[in-house]
Amino acid sequence: MSSNKIQEKKELSEQEERETIEKSLNYSIREASANSVMVGSGESFISAFIIRLGATDFQIGLLTSLSNLVAAISQVISTDITDATKKRKKIILISILIQSLVWIPLIFNVLFWKSIYLTILLFAIYAFSGNFLIPPWSSILGDLVDKKNGGFFFGRRNSIAGLTAFITSLLAGLFLNKISNIHSLLGFGILFLIASISRLLSLYYMKKIYEPEYNVSKEWYFSLIQFIKRMYHNNFGTFVLYLFSMMIAVSIASPYFSIYMLNVLKFDYLKFIILNASHTLTSYLIMTYWGKYSDIYGNKKVMTICGLLVPLYPLLWIFSSNFYYLLAVQIIGGIAWGGFDLSTSNFVYDAVTPQRRARCVSYSNFFKGIGVFIGVMIGSFILSRASISKLPTGIFHSQYQLVFLISGISRFLVSLYFLRKIKEVRTLEKLPSKDMLIDIIIREPINSLITFPITTIKTISTKINNHSNNHSPNNHKIFVNENTREKNKK
Repeated sequence: MSSNKIQEKKELSEQEERETIEKSLNYSIREASANSVMVGSGESFISAFIIRLGATDFQIGLLTSLSNLVAAISQVISTDITDATKKRKKIILISILIQSLVWIPLIFNVLFWKSIYLTILLFAIYAFSGNFLIPPWSSILGDLVDKKNGGFFFGRRNSIAGLTAFITSLLAGLFLNKISNIHSLLGFGILFLIASISRLLSLYYMKKIYEPEYNVSKEWYFSLIQFIKRMYHNNFGTFVLYLFSMMIAVSIASPYFSIYMLNVLKFDYLKFIILNASHTLTSYLIMTYWGKYSDIYGNKKVMTICGLLVPLYPLLWIFSSNFYYLLAVQIIGGIAWGGFDLSTSNFVYDAVTPQRRARCVSYSNFFKGIGVFIGVMIGSFILSRASISKLPTGIFHSQYQLVFLISGISRFLVSLYFLRKIKEVRTLEKLPSKDMLIDIIIREPINSLITFPITTIKTISTKINNHSNNHSPNNHKIFVNENTREKNKK
C-alpha cells in the first residue's frame, strides 16, 4: 500500500473519531435535558410532598442533610471503583438505572404508605446513585470537551437543561395545583412516574455517548486522608475549603425556603414552583453568559464576582413577603448562583490533571456534602431554639427569617476570607475597567436571559433539520478536545 493511501486512511480514522466526539457532545445535551425533566417533575417536588404529609423542620432538614451526606460518601467510593475497574460508562449506566427505579417505591409510598421517613430514606438512595456517577461522568466529559472553550460549552449545555427543567416544573406545578383539589396526593404519584420514565430516557442517550480510553496508574492515586493533609498547603485545597465553608453557610437556610413559602406565606403550588423554577431557569440560562466570561477572564474572577453576590440572596428574603418581590429576588439569586456553580465546577477542570480529575471531583464534592450536612444541622438547631416572640417584630415575622439573616452574613464572611487566597491557574486577560465590570454584571446578564431562549429554539430547529437530512452534527466542533484525539492516536 502506498504512503498516500496509508495517510488517507489515517485521516479518515481521525475524522471518524472527531464525528463520534461531536455526536457524543450532542447526546450529552439530550441526556442532560431528559435528566432535567426528572428533576423538574420529581426532585423539585420531594420537599413539597413531605411538607404536604406534615413534615417538621427537623424532618425537612433531615431530607436535605442525609441525602447530601450519602451523596458525599458515594463519590469517594465511586472514584475508587472507577480507578479499579476503568469502566466509567458502565458505572454511570448502572447508577442511572438505579436512580430511575427508586421512583417506583416512592410512587407506592404516595398511594399507600404515606411515610415521611420512608421518603427520606428513598431520597437518600436516589442521591447516592445520582452522585455515584458524577466522578466517572466528569472524567469522560473532561476528555471530550476542549478546555479552552469548556466554559461556553458547559454553560450552553446547562442552559438548555435549565430551560427544560423550568418548563417541566412549571407544567408540573400547574398540574399539581389543579389535581390537588381532586386528590391531595395523587398528583405527586403521577409526577414521580414521569420522573422515572424521563430518567430511563436519559439512560438511552447516555448509552450512545463515546467513552475514550481511561488510563490511570497508581502513581496518580492519593487517599482522602492524604488529600486532607495536603489541602492546607495548595491552591486546590484552599478552593475545596472555600466550598466546604460556603456550603455550611448556605445550608443554614437553604432547606427552609420551601417550608417558609408553603407553611408561613401560604403560597399555593403554582406560586411555589414559579419561585423555585424562576431561580433554576435564571441560573441555567445565565451560565452561557458566565461561561463566555470565564473563558476570557478565568473561573476565579467569575467565582469572586458571584461569591460576593450570593450572600445577598437570603438577606433579600427578609424585607418583604410579596410574591412579585420574591420573584425578583429569585432572579437575582439565579444570576449569582449560575455564575458561582459554573465557575466552581469548571475551576476543577483547570486546576487538576486529567488523571486526577475524577478523584479531585469526588473529594471536593465530599467536602461540599459534609458542609451541607453541618449547615442544615446548624439551621435546624437555630430554629429549634428561636422564638418569634423574642425577635424584633418590626423586622422579623417568622423565625425562618433569622436563619436567612445568619446564612447571608456567614456567606459574606466566608467569601471575604477565602476568595483572596485562591489563585487563578490560567493566564488570561485582565478584568476590564470598573464601568465595563458593571456592564458585565448588570447589562450583559439581562441580555443573555432575553436572547438565550430565542437562540436555543433556533439551535434545536437546526439540529432537527440536520438530523432529518442525515447530516452529522457539527455544532460542537470547537468544543472537541484535541488532546483526546491525540491520546487515542498514540
